[in-house]
Amino acid sequence: MIKPIKKIFLTKLINNGNKYNSEKIFKKSIKLLQKKLKKNSKDVLKKSVINSSPVLKVKQIKQRRKQIKEFPYIVNKTLRISLGLKSIVNSVRLKKKYGFFYKELTDELLLTTDNKSSTVKLKKNNYENAFKLKKYANFRWV
Repeated sequence: MIKPIKKIFLTKLINNGNKYNSEKIFKKSIKLLQKKLKKNSKDVLKKSVINSSPVLKVKQIKQRRKQIKEFPYIVNKTLRISLGLKSIVNSVRLKKKYGFFYKELTDELLLTTDNKSSTVKLKKNNYENAFKLKKYANFRWV
């Protein structure tokens, strides 16, 4: 399971097509995780991805006369992992505490394992929106 997560994580980290830098950032952040926790960093990474990945998502459909209808749907497993990693990377890019990206990434991964980061809060807000719009769910709701 860690290889697909690593592959998706590297694609989300790529900036301006530079894959080498994204691999370097990923390795440094994993090493720093290992030093801080003295646990297996793979387990921490898996748990942070699970905590940040959304199960529900809201989709918008434009109808006639410029009306927009929103309805929730359940996200499949591969897209769930990808969205979770994307939200982690985007939240790290918005924060700029330190000068180093890998330190911010390790802090974000640690916070998501404890359910205290901004990605988890964003996920909860999306769930609230999805359950408010459940009345329109006859399109794709299982």
